[in-house]
Amino acid sequence: MPGELDEDDYHRQSRIADELERAHPSWMILFGGYSRAFWAFPLFGPRDAYFADRDPRKLERRMTEAELEYQNARRAP
Repeated sequence: MPGELDEDDYHRQSRIADELERAHPSWMILFGGYSRAFWAFPLFGPRDAYFADRDPRKLERRMTEAELEYQNARRAP
């Protein structure tokens, strides 16, 4: 099928997801070979929240923003 990821590229992207997950232990990070996106599921806060992006740097920024927002919401009276 045209446009499919080859095995090396899939493993390379999966390693990036693993590195993100190690850097952010409050998240479960996956790489979707079909979607070609990184998926982040928080292990805190609302269980139905998640983010997806094809750019791991953008995803990481969104994750950091969500962590800060959650922390600020918990501190509010």
